[in-house]
Amino acid sequence: MIVQIEQVTPADKSKLLQWRNSVEVSEWMYTNHVISEAEHSAWFEQMLNNEATKYWKIVVDSAPVGAVMLSEINSVEQTCSWAIYLGESSARGLGVAQAACLLSLNFAFDALNLRLVRCEAIAQNTRAIGLYEQVGFVSKPTDAEFVQRGESNLAIVKLELSDSAWKSGKDALHQILDEKGVSLDGR
Repeated sequence: MIVQIEQVTPADKSKLLQWRNSVEVSEWMYTNHVISEAEHSAWFEQMLNNEATKYWKIVVDSAPVGAVMLSEINSVEQTCSWAIYLGESSARGLGVAQAACLLSLNFAFDALNLRLVRCEAIAQNTRAIGLYEQVGFVSKPTDAEFVQRGESNLAIVKLELSDSAWKSGKDALHQILDEKGVSLDGR
């Protein structure tokens, strides 16, 4: 299996809306409404034109299966925010997410020369938090933070990954991918 990340283009707009509105993705988002075509179009145009954002689709053997992104890229402070989701359930549990982590975080630390990448998740999303910790993110101690979604207040976990932690830990991720038979970018 070959996993790549490719820059999102206008041709990906409808697929991203489909994924963002799927129950498997939307249950872990900070909003709980169905995203309208107009709302998605406005978000999509802003995302494509934002210099502080890198948005990729995750591709497995030429088929798009999810997305990974860097946002709030700050070259002065050498930081950014990071997020990932798999929109196709068939891609889960195969090493695809770990591969997309490796590719996107290598870009953050090597191509952009960042020193710190941040991410966050709804506390109940233990599967995502486990993935983030597996690739080297550590929970950042903070006061309790919540996001209101509908009638509920959901606890948020904030995590960080430093460049030094990434460099010292990414070989273990390569080994996991090798064991799962995952190839990156055809290598």
